[in-house]
Amino acid sequence: MSNSTSGERRRGATQLKTRVKILTSPIPYLSYSRFSDLHTKTVPLVLIDVREHEENSLSTLPSAVHSSQAMQLIEQLQQRGNEFNVVCFCTVGFRSGLFAKSLVPNVQNVFNYSIMEHLWGGGTLVSPRGEQQPRVHVYHRNYMSVFPERYQMEVFGNMKALMRGFGHLPGIISALSSRGRTPLVEEEPIGS
Repeated sequence: MSNSTSGERRRGATQLKTRVKILTSPIPYLSYSRFSDLHTKTVPLVLIDVREHEENSLSTLPSAVHSSQAMQLIEQLQQRGNEFNVVCFCTVGFRSGLFAKSLVPNVQNVFNYSIMEHLWGGGTLVSPRGEQQPRVHVYHRNYMSVFPERYQMEVFGNMKALMRGFGHLPGIISALSSRGRTPLVEEEPIGS
């Protein structure tokens, strides 16, 4: 368990969220309240967990489908002519933002979200059986300090395999580290 305070964790999460928004622009990154609004609308919501099965076998957001099943669901909604929203999520929003970008040419109303945002907003996680789950798989040990302390963080498995296709992100993240630069997007508090 980290020695960081809740305030330090929240600040770190807010800074990481700002970096994610820059990297995944122009896909809108949802706040917890905006996600909750979308979730309660009558328009169908396709909630896509883009993480690897190893990660979402521990916990996920309620009513989420894995990215491997999402395209079939999206195609069915498109064939019916239904209006719908698509929310892609992962641990902190990097991978889901890239996945969301890949959908944009063919799908409208695509948004990015993260488990980090969800938990700071007061949301819950569920196990694959639908039971509340206090554990979350974090993508990397560095992310353990940006989640609320009430959750148990786990890093396991082959992270190199999970990084396939995302090898450029560490360099981008380093380049965006705060070195006195003006942020390209407005910093919005996490969990708002």
